[in-house]
Amino acid sequence: MSQLQLFDRQGPQAQHALDVCAARHRGSPTSIEAHERVRARKAAVRSEVLRFVIRRDYDGATIEEIALALKLRYTTCSARCAELKADALIYATHRRRRTSSGATAAVLMATEVVTRG
Repeated sequence: MSQLQLFDRQGPQAQHALDVCAARHRGSPTSIEAHERVRARKAAVRSEVLRFVIRRDYDGATIEEIALALKLRYTTCSARCAELKADALIYATHRRRRTSSGATAAVLMATEVVTRG
């Protein structure tokens, strides 16, 4: 099964049809509206993020680096990365890199990169 086929599976973990932030926003009308607005495009953006992280191979990428490279909002990129982590397709390494603000951020890597060795 290819990575892109993973997004075609049925179930909340694979398609994230359920709002993964529902517990955090507790039914906020604006958050529900935002989820509905982006739901149709989530899988495509998630796939784009995953492909980018795979291409980065062992260098990995921070959320900020992914967002800048793919011209995504940081919050959009962060949400899609959270979903990819929940599906065990990417993970946060112990490595950190400086962001544009001077803070450090976790470097994310694709699980596929590690498993192919």
